[in-house]
Amino acid sequence: MIGSDVGINVIAATIYASYLLLPGYLYCLVSGVRRNRFLLSYGISFSLLVITQMLVRSHGSSILQWYVLLHGAIVMLIGTGYLVKFQTSKSRVTGFRWNISLTGFLVVLGTYCLYHLIVGPYTEIPSDIYDHLNRVMRMSESVCDGNIGQIDDTLAVILSGFSRIVLFVLPFLHASVACALKVHPITLLPGTTLVSSLIFISATYWFSMRLVASARMTIPFKVVASVFSVLFTVLWFGVATFSYVRYYAYFPTIFSFPLIYASVVVFLDFLEQPFYQWRKPMLIFLFLIIMVFIHRQEALLALIMLAGIAFVRSIRSFSPLSDLSPILSAK
Repeated sequence: MIGSDVGINVIAATIYASYLLLPGYLYCLVSGVRRNRFLLSYGISFSLLVITQMLVRSHGSSILQWYVLLHGAIVMLIGTGYLVKFQTSKSRVTGFRWNISLTGFLVVLGTYCLYHLIVGPYTEIPSDIYDHLNRVMRMSESVCDGNIGQIDDTLAVILSGFSRIVLFVLPFLHASVACALKVHPITLLPGTTLVSSLIFISATYWFSMRLVASARMTIPFKVVASVFSVLFTVLWFGVATFSYVRYYAYFPTIFSFPLIYASVVVFLDFLEQPFYQWRKPMLIFLFLIIMVFIHRQEALLALIMLAGIAFVRSIRSFSPLSDLSPILSAK
């Protein structure tokens, strides 16, 4: 039984990682996007999962129709990558060498994988994980039967400011994987929480690498700084005594949080070259909408950060010291 559970979780982890990263990565690959590739890969892939789900659920269609729409959208996304390219930055290369940054990245992934293998998912009381599992189980009742319950009055709820919106987007995704593998959702907790945690800490690492890109330090020190950023995030970022990455590993918020990073890095790139960059504001807007659907708190935090960056940059543009190397830009 234990061996069977391990095999199922490996399959589940592969499914989660593939759909949460691969479509966006392939788009970035074929369209020539190199900067912030991990964050954009996740942001685009996750947005695609949410958008197609919302389209199908708004009409109460079947799970099969969602599968068809999702994979059709992935094919269209990759095809679009051949036709439309992002306006990539033409600024000077910062000197990052892929092998060094990749080494730090692999150290982060390997260390957390070992940690998760030893301690497993966080299921202790008073964790809210059982409330979320209950939602997934209730969603599984219809998903496993091939049906998708229609979202009632979605447009009216959106126009009212999302004040009453309860869409259970993540429970639907969890239920879809569990039903596809024909297992109870609780069986997939180890694999699911491993992938969500790895994506979160990976996003933290690459976000940190983006922030220190223009810092006057050697490349190995930038990698070390990003590794320590991940370490401090795992140890001290959380609520009271609860580590964020541990406590929220199964929750919607951890799937939404990397979109904050993605929004910020896209905004920073836009500020560097605002002309002919109309796709980047659209991408930021998309990420904000997805965060609202998933967990509004992240959308609010992203707006605060974007507004703060815009305010600081506007002040610096009028400063007599603005010719110095800016902190918030990567050259």
